Amino acid sequence: MVYISPGKALMLSALVAISFAAEPRRLRLNETTKLPPRGNPFTEEFNQYVKDLMDEWKVPGMSVAVIDDDQVYTEGYGFAVLPDTPVKPETLFLGGSTTKAHLAATIAQMISSGDYDDVFPQGWDTPMSSNIRDDFVLEDEWATTHVTMEDAVSHRTGMARHTISWVGTGEPGDIGKEWKTNKATVRNLRNLPMTAEPRIVFQYCDLMFIALAHIVETVTGSWIGDVLKKALWQPLGMHSTFLSYGDARKSGQQIATGYFWDEYAQQYVGQETDPVQSSSAAGALISNVVDYSKWIMCLMNATAPLSAEAHTQIRTPRILIAPSEATGWQLTTYGLAWERATIYGEVVFKHDGGTQNFGANVVWMPDTKFAVIMFANAVDGGNLIEEVITQRLIEEKLGLPVHGRRQYLDETKQNWAQARPDFDNATDILYPNRTTDASSQAVDINRFAGNYSHPGYGTYAFSVENSYLVPGETRDKQPQQQLVALRNDLITPTRFVLRHVAGDFWVAYQIPVRGAALGRDYFLARFYMEADGKPSALEITFAEETARISEVVIQFDRVDN
Repeated sequence: MVYISPGKALMLSALVAISFAAEPRRLRLNETTKLPPRGNPFTEEFNQYVKDLMDEWKVPGMSVAVIDDDQVYTEGYGFAVLPDTPVKPETLFLGGSTTKAHLAATIAQMISSGDYDDVFPQGWDTPMSSNIRDDFVLEDEWATTHVTMEDAVSHRTGMARHTISWVGTGEPGDIGKEWKTNKATVRNLRNLPMTAEPRIVFQYCDLMFIALAHIVETVTGSWIGDVLKKALWQPLGMHSTFLSYGDARKSGQQIATGYFWDEYAQQYVGQETDPVQSSSAAGALISNVVDYSKWIMCLMNATAPLSAEAHTQIRTPRILIAPSEATGWQLTTYGLAWERATIYGEVVFKHDGGTQNFGANVVWMPDTKFAVIMFANAVDGGNLIEEVITQRLIEEKLGLPVHGRRQYLDETKQNWAQARPDFDNATDILYPNRTTDASSQAVDINRFAGNYSHPGYGTYAFSVENSYLVPGETRDKQPQQQLVALRNDLITPTRFVLRHVAGDFWVAYQIPVRGAALGRDYFLARFYMEADGKPSALEITFAEETARISEVVIQFDRVDN
């Protein structure tokens, strides 16, 4: 995800992933030991445990599948649609960034089949630009010609996330929306700054999966959803899996509504559709745990419709994830849209997904023949408790004694508290040494209103409002004058607020219009002034999530002077 975070899908993973490196070596299993199946995990006690977590973390509904050897167990919890439509294992949810693995596996199969040697002559080492030369252009000429499909699929291109530049992709057959195509998104890459040299560091970038989808559409002449269906979903009998929300609705199957918890109103806010449905093969997949069990059984057992070579490529690590992103996972790497690590000495493949109001988590252990698949119709609490529940299920499968387990929930609560954007103290955090001189704080906010544009990030029309920072949230004692711009065209519709600090310096607040609290953020901002005192440009320093990478500084030029 694609998309909260994101929205911040991997940020959520980093927040709640548990430190396995510190576990005692005595808990490691004998590698030659085959663990027997443990039977149905959905006991009365376990079900109550899940329900309690859902209540505490404000998750309306969740579906779970557990694969234990050749047995598949499924369960639904809570509500697909409030107030009283229950979740079933067959309920459809958005899969977010778990979509990426379907695209990567399909390309692996295309390469291994030999049928596409003319367009992929070097396999995964084929340059991205070789098949979409006019479209795939990066700001660096060497990167344009040398970044490969392997670089893109493993997030090592040197390109930052740039989610706030992402408009998204329309439904198949949309007329007159050339600006909402995978091609248009790829052509915008030339306007976005790179933050590292290729193959140096892991930087999660949804946009590169849009580029991969565009390549597949170009060489096959087919919509990417049809390609995935033909390559994977039909052969696996996944008849409840879609890349188009329109197709999912036409199927007549139950689709969960996404929700977020409004802390100030103390109620759930529903959103029937999710903007991340416009993320194509980076995050738009809609499915259920029943279908996903078929998909994960294929991966875990290395079976058809994928070739042995394709399965080998899927399991091959491509880049090491820095410890700050892995949060203690033991030797975490990334490959074809899967993180690969170890848990108590056992190999595990994992990926989560987060949209504006849905969370997903998929974990499979090929040697242990065990997997957990979870979907939730809330992203903040959903992704969080999915991690906690998954760890418990894994520990129970491995037969670990209760006294030898870590207190994952306590650690998660602490990480959660640290990760929530501290809007109340944003100014102090960003400007700890600011002046309190009243003359530097006096400003005519009206002269800063206007349109500010960047070729990659688009145009922001800021107007003056006397309002609260977040509508409905009275964190301020009184409404304040501020500059506000709405971008409903982004993959996550966003409200941007500028509040003055001193002189030319401001705080820029990023607030999803309707969505998860962890999608919020704040950044350094400043205006550049002409000699006549009129603003000529707005500069925002977007903090990147990847360690050892500098911020992305974007200058929006004023275009209505």
